[in-house]
Amino acid sequence: MDKKCLERFHKSLRSHEEELQRRLLTFQQQGRSSKGSETKDEADKASAAESKEITFAQNTQTKVLLTQVKGALARIKDGTFGECVNCSQDINLKRLEAVPMASHCIVCQEMIESRIELK
Repeated sequence: MDKKCLERFHKSLRSHEEELQRRLLTFQQQGRSSKGSETKDEADKASAAESKEITFAQNTQTKVLLTQVKGALARIKDGTFGECVNCSQDINLKRLEAVPMASHCIVCQEMIESRIELK
């Protein structure tokens, strides 16, 4: 992969990282503000619990994505970006353009997903 292409991915990943960090901050603020609210009836309690679950799930997913983005940035830094971490083959450029934090080639990713489905 040429230097210009790597720089483009680096810029995109850094932007994505900043956005994910902003989202995490928002989720933390929402979590703090929901702790202080007192609910009166069962419907309010159920609604508050559901809202808290949704925020927790979004927070968890955002943390996973942030970890993947940071991993991709680390691979750019160490010169392994675009190589499958499993088989060391090049990851297709179109795959990287669609999912710049991809760490596996499509073949290895499909094997990983098929193992998950079997369990």
